[in-house]
Amino acid sequence: MFQPEVVYSLFIVFSGSLALLIYALLLKFSSNLGNRNQGNLIRWSTTVKPSVGGIGFFIVFLTSLVFSMLMYPNDIVKPEVLGLAGAVTLGFLIGLADDAYNTKPWLKFIGQFLCGLILTASGLQIHVFNHHFWDSALTILWIVGIMNSLNMLDNMDGITGSVSFIILMGLAGIMTVRSLPGSNALYFPLIAGGGAALLAFLFYNWSPSKMFMGDTGSMFLGVFIGGLSIPIVWNGNAFGLEKGLFLENPHWAFLLIYLFFFIPITDTATVTINRLLAGKSPFVGGRDHTTHHMVYRGFSERQTAVLFSFISAICALTGIAVLFAFSTLNLAYFMGILALLLCLSSVLYSLTRQKNKKTINLP
Repeated sequence: MFQPEVVYSLFIVFSGSLALLIYALLLKFSSNLGNRNQGNLIRWSTTVKPSVGGIGFFIVFLTSLVFSMLMYPNDIVKPEVLGLAGAVTLGFLIGLADDAYNTKPWLKFIGQFLCGLILTASGLQIHVFNHHFWDSALTILWIVGIMNSLNMLDNMDGITGSVSFIILMGLAGIMTVRSLPGSNALYFPLIAGGGAALLAFLFYNWSPSKMFMGDTGSMFLGVFIGGLSIPIVWNGNAFGLEKGLFLENPHWAFLLIYLFFFIPITDTATVTINRLLAGKSPFVGGRDHTTHHMVYRGFSERQTAVLFSFISAICALTGIAVLFAFSTLNLAYFMGILALLLCLSSVLYSLTRQKNKKTINLP
């Protein structure tokens, strides 16, 4: 009889190997599948490449779901799990349609709204107000927001893949440090498979990349990571609290979300503020993200990806440390961590407000 650690290790190796094989095959046979950047001045890369990364994510997700079914046969049929599977599938299809047909923004929004609605209908929703309608509204807002946030962050080689991988590892860290009871355990194989798929994707997406994840990948990741964060972070009763984290300690729940999703939240807030100040729609793409401004300051794409990965990793480790020492922390620790995060966000934002020649004369 295999030990659980051995089984999970073998599954992670299998998932990563499967993803590498899928990406290699997609590169071999996709001469024009999801190609991007032909005459598109919004996207950063000037080279036409296939946007097929999300297809690999979804195939590995289905494999992980089967593995979860074998490991936890009694829990896999629970409404929350089925809801996550349905919402993730819809998110994948939304992105696939956009990569293939360049769909209208309002159609994407309707699809994103439905993803959030599926999660709330299945019972996988954030518990903040202790009122079904407002909790459902917040859940839908969170899912729509994180889907768009990761989609906007996917503007340069290696950025979204590496940041998403670190967020998943942070979620896995929470489950390791504070074992979540009940059906939450079956989310671990999904996280393990997703992490392995992202590592395999980064092999092809690290600058200079051979492929993009496309909207297929970013939409998938938005629902997948956003959905998993609800039981693990938002409602995580890993603290031993009877009502769950948020209802008893809302400030700490918000701080943990800010920590684990620091890069997507900061980048989206920065772009939204700057575009509104300039009288532009925040939903129209452009080369004005925090990542772009790092390159304008002289960083290479690889250095930018490494820097953002480092920041994301430090934030995730801080979040896990908060969980580990939660019973000994007080308001002073909360204020100190929040102040450091806001300071770092301000530094990244300030870089986007400084004028330079490259930001004025975009290629």
